Amino acid sequence: MSKGSGLYALVQFSAVPERFEFVNIGVLLLDIERRFLGMRFAQNPKRVDQMFGHQQRAYLDALKKGIENRIRIELGEEWDLSRLKVFAESRANEIRLSKLQSIKIVDPEVDLADLFNSLVHDEAIVHRLPRVTAELRRKFEQAGVSKFLRKPKPIELPQGVTIEVPYAYQNGAFNLIDPVRLAGNSSDALAQASKRAVQGQWLKEFSVSRGKPAQLVVVGEVAQQEPSFVNAVKEMMADHSVKFYEMKSVEQLVQDIKIHGPENISEQDALLE
Repeated sequence: MSKGSGLYALVQFSAVPERFEFVNIGVLLLDIERRFLGMRFAQNPKRVDQMFGHQQRAYLDALKKGIENRIRIELGEEWDLSRLKVFAESRANEIRLSKLQSIKIVDPEVDLADLFNSLVHDEAIVHRLPRVTAELRRKFEQAGVSKFLRKPKPIELPQGVTIEVPYAYQNGAFNLIDPVRLAGNSSDALAQASKRAVQGQWLKEFSVSRGKPAQLVVVGEVAQQEPSFVNAVKEMMADHSVKFYEMKSVEQLVQDIKIHGPENISEQDALLE
């Protein structure tokens, strides 16, 4: 995927802006060539509360929504960057944008997630939903296919990315099974899905070049997502040579493991050493 030019900025909050004390609560990314505008916000208010005391969650959510809408308005359909820069420089309220910085973009969704993780971070809010890996393990155990699965070694790709998954099996190609939670916030879910799509494509290209084909198999928990979102994720995965199964319907995957699982995968366990 070719690189493009872009801009990013931090979204910051302060309960007392006159003191010029702000905490990062989100990030904005603009991919100029692809006309991509992405924003991602922290969902856990812990860091805000630690600095300014307890803040009303509904109020913070309203501020986030408000600045996202305003940014889209300022940018406009013609992508007038000058208006957006003036807007960013003129804000002195509780929520503001930092100075826009240049960035080279490979994949906007993945780059947005990387910026968020490195510059904002979000201490996970504890969910009562079972861990996705544990849920998939129970399904494999109930189907009686656990004995056919292996824990593969981490695979280092030339792009500097390491793929590490809990399960693998052989069916002519080395299938790396990666369970992921794609429920909840759709922007976060899309970032996770996009990351795996790109990694899956890199894995396929690298493994084929070495004569040992491998493929990423993503099992996604997509609870509460709209069907249109799920279908779009499936199409994106297919376009990047990644197999995708919904957690609630892994019967086809289980059947494939039953058919091919007994095959010897020891040779593929040493993939690309």
